[in-house]
Amino acid sequence: MAEFYIEKNERETGDHLVHFSSCKVLPRADSLRYLGSIASFDSAWQEGKKVYHQVSACTECAAKYAIA
Repeated sequence: MAEFYIEKNERETGDHLVHFSSCKVLPRADSLRYLGSIASFDSAWQEGKKVYHQVSACTECAAKYAIA
């Protein structure tokens, strides 16, 4: 299990980024929404989709954890 967050503010593309709690570019706490302690990134992404229409992986997290 890992802790996941999603950015409250959307990017220029309209996406809200999902981050692992250990992400080195994790934004300030007040700009994040806690998604929970979740078994996989895919499950965290699904949780994010319940909150925001457009969701993407943080590029740092994607590179570190080989997320497609």
